[in-house]
Amino acid sequence: MPPDSERGRLWERCVTAYFQSLAIAYAEDFWEELLESQHLLIAAGAPYLDERVVRTTTPSLMVSIFQNVEEGGFVAPVGQAFPFIELTKIDERIPAVVHVLQDQFGFTGFKDTDVHHSLHTFALFASKAKRHELDGRIAEAFLHYVIALDLLFGERDSSTASVSKRTTIVVHRALNMTISAMQKMMNSLYDARSKYVHKGIETPAEQIEKIATVCREVLFALLRFQHNADDGQTITNWLKQLDYLYTAADAGKTISEDEFALLGIVTSPE
Repeated sequence: MPPDSERGRLWERCVTAYFQSLAIAYAEDFWEELLESQHLLIAAGAPYLDERVVRTTTPSLMVSIFQNVEEGGFVAPVGQAFPFIELTKIDERIPAVVHVLQDQFGFTGFKDTDVHHSLHTFALFASKAKRHELDGRIAEAFLHYVIALDLLFGERDSSTASVSKRTTIVVHRALNMTISAMQKMMNSLYDARSKYVHKGIETPAEQIEKIATVCREVLFALLRFQHNADDGQTITNWLKQLDYLYTAADAGKTISEDEFALLGIVTSPE
């Protein structure tokens, strides 16, 4: 049996290894939560605080402090020291978007409701699209914008035409376009998606700008809707009401401003 001093050193090494492993796990959790917390902000127009810049381009130091360990504590560092990083006023720009979400849309955090689950999913894919765009992966960005629309407006066995019509009724007023003009734009966007997926034809840059604008306005409409909706409201019910509005508007029927507003659709061009 090893002497007490040797056993003490072995125990110290085991304890050190345990807390360092735990610190590494906590660090990974931090980076995941940092990205997760940005999805809605990025989709709403905030700058992207790219964790890869801190993790790979520049060295970083993270420290986990464990308290009340054998009447003391334990400090476990992970990595190296931070250098100076220019964040281009990100400390002002992100809070500005947070205030917009709170003041204009009454959004303070995701809730466990059907509407908020859909809002979270849409923001996730719109955020992925924006990050692909920033990385220069234009085709991937375009596809993720389309996926965001499909996941929100599509249902089982629903067609592209159905998604296109729902998108049209939601954003045409915000973009100051007629139903027919907006529908024509959506058809061209889905045609560009089809050409890339089936023929490998690259998506033109102007189409990326258009679908990014569409997704931003859809996000804002969904944020307005979640502010107006009660906890029992569902996305399925919202989609049914959008279908009704599209059919009525396409038939030239008069739709009240209240009907538009309740569904998150702007009552006048912004």
